[in-house]
Amino acid sequence: MNDTMCALTFFSQQECGETDRVRTWLDAEQIAYREIDASASEENARLLLATGSFIAPMCICGPIRVVGFRPQALAAFHERCSHVG
Repeated sequence: MNDTMCALTFFSQQECGETDRVRTWLDAEQIAYREIDASASEENARLLLATGSFIAPMCICGPIRVVGFRPQALAAFHERCSHVG
């Protein structure tokens, strides 16, 4: 479920099991997100680097971020993110 207007950004990378697990979890939970494949282009890699980190997969919403597939952290993240305006 991609929603380019959503504040939740999901930085992914190709051929990555962790990325696949995060995407599957977000979709199963019906959480809207904007996905940026950091491995797809230099521009996308620069967008990831601009977050102050160069780790994917990562979900970010304002100052809140979760790296990797951690379902409990992602659920808590989403709860906090949904209140960021």
